[in-house]
Amino acid sequence: MRKSRLPIAAGIMFTCFGVIAILAVQSGFGLSVRSPNTERLVGEGPLAALGRLLGISGLSHGTLTALYFSLIVILFAAYLWAIILAWKKGEKVSRPLVYGFFIAFSLWLLFLPPLLSQDTFSYIFYGKALAVHGKNPLVTVPASYPGDPVVQYIGWKHTVSVYGPLSNYISSLLVIVSGKSVASNVIAFKLLNFAFLLGSLFLLDDLAGRLLGERGGLALLITAWNPLIIIHFSGSVHHDTIMIFLILLGLLLYRKDYPVLAISFIVLAATVKAIALVVLVPVLVLFLRENARRTLCQYLAAIAVLAAVPLAMYLPLSSGVTRNVNQVLRMGEQFSLSSIPSTVGTVIKESVRLVGGPANSTAGHWAVRVLFLLFFLVAFLVLCGRVRDYRSLIFACGAIALLNTLAAPYLMPWYIGLALFLVVLSGDSLWIGATLGATFSLSCYVRTINGQTGVVASVILLVTAIFLLIGVLRNWGGAHATFADSYSMGMRSMG
Repeated sequence: MRKSRLPIAAGIMFTCFGVIAILAVQSGFGLSVRSPNTERLVGEGPLAALGRLLGISGLSHGTLTALYFSLIVILFAAYLWAIILAWKKGEKVSRPLVYGFFIAFSLWLLFLPPLLSQDTFSYIFYGKALAVHGKNPLVTVPASYPGDPVVQYIGWKHTVSVYGPLSNYISSLLVIVSGKSVASNVIAFKLLNFAFLLGSLFLLDDLAGRLLGERGGLALLITAWNPLIIIHFSGSVHHDTIMIFLILLGLLLYRKDYPVLAISFIVLAATVKAIALVVLVPVLVLFLRENARRTLCQYLAAIAVLAAVPLAMYLPLSSGVTRNVNQVLRMGEQFSLSSIPSTVGTVIKESVRLVGGPANSTAGHWAVRVLFLLFFLVAFLVLCGRVRDYRSLIFACGAIALLNTLAAPYLMPWYIGLALFLVVLSGDSLWIGATLGATFSLSCYVRTINGQTGVVASVILLVTAIFLLIGVLRNWGGAHATFADSYSMGMRSMG
């Protein structure tokens, strides 16, 4: 058997992430957000020296921007090559190789200032609000403490926490452990975030092995080497990693026939970010449909869990529940330039303007929002209705998570992370392809570099959605191709 070419693809990716790390320490470029140690990293350290040696430090802002997006294209090209080698060509996926390069990719970005998002500092403040100031983070806004050194780095200074109570409890514990320094807080939060990400990969690996057999290693590679996951989850801090970990743990426990415990962890995930509810509902559908296997005690225990876990989590912060929910709903009312509804709304607005209609686009934007919400609700109900066994459950969870991303009016790149972790477990070629297209699209959405508007990202995302829709309609009523089928064909061609 010929020598594997997977390390070559990984080597290309490793080099690209190294250059991205150098770009992250370029003064005023915007790849890394302002943080306490930004100035030191720009002037000192091996990355800054390497940037001067390679001539990167002398490049104009526009050239740096072009270089960054060229690196994104090269990264995804090498990543897709690695997937093709394992998927179509039948090359064996070595788990030590996958984990080793995942860690190597991440180390380039792990100890830098957060990339492309100020969320880290919001997490730190809400943790400090609870642990240091003795305030409820669901009520307290950062602007209330202008003297707190972390507040100057926060973008949403007048917003209460939009995260669930478990997110804030974890943040408060980490603030206590990491001390008063904002720089040490950043490092602690990034390390914890990375630990949950790595833990999620271990859980996914276990689940993929149970569901996909020898193709489980491919599912691991698709997730662990995805450039968006590395840049936004290893390079920054998003508590989506905690939510994903708890969801995967719950799904694994369900697979091991501990349904009540599984439901408990998925409910806990929803107390980190409410979007976990899109996974909880299909899990409950399957649980109810398995009535021949379940006892009355299990159903009563599940009801108790559904009531007791949220109550226990929210009770200490009960005075802020209403404000927290209202803030989450207000976030959902916004449009971000990377989303498909935003693109469609803009097209409608310009079309109306061209034919001499009113310039006010408020009604049009609301119509688009309602249209996409109805589409998602119909798809959600259809997918939940098709849950019959564990495999159909996994497919429904992944499909719902992806459709939520495609239909959401407010969309940040890291939101696709949940869909990627779940869709790969289905093994469905069409849905995996669409998810990978979405990760590439959202990797092109960078607000902090040159004021990049997100038009390119939203157009690619719209093309991805059309590709998925056409594929679904063509396969309606038939069996979808899985990468197990592709693997078998690849092995036959090699033979």
